[in-house]
Amino acid sequence: YGYERLAAALSIAQYLEDNGIVGKVVSIDVGDMGNIELWYGKQYHVLFGNSTRLYDKVSYMRQCIAALEDFESGVLDLSLTLRGDQPVYKSFLDDPQ
Repeated sequence: YGYERLAAALSIAQYLEDNGIVGKVVSIDVGDMGNIELWYGKQYHVLFGNSTRLYDKVSYMRQCIAALEDFESGVLDLSLTLRGDQPVYKSFLDDPQ
């Protein structure tokens, strides 16, 4: 189980580098392989869901972040994107917590 988490984290790091966005990632959490998440700076909390098609999820992440304004920050949920659903973005400003 530890190898699976390490392999997922290393794959994500490589895919982030391949997409030219590794420098702004501050954490990758693979503690729960069904709910992989990362922080892109302090700006975006990115939810990947499980470890399937990680390269595609990182690519979607890059595209989504590029389309957002610099001042925006929030949660980017990519967990269902590969089923044909659209990524879900929720601004931190919309959350009263």
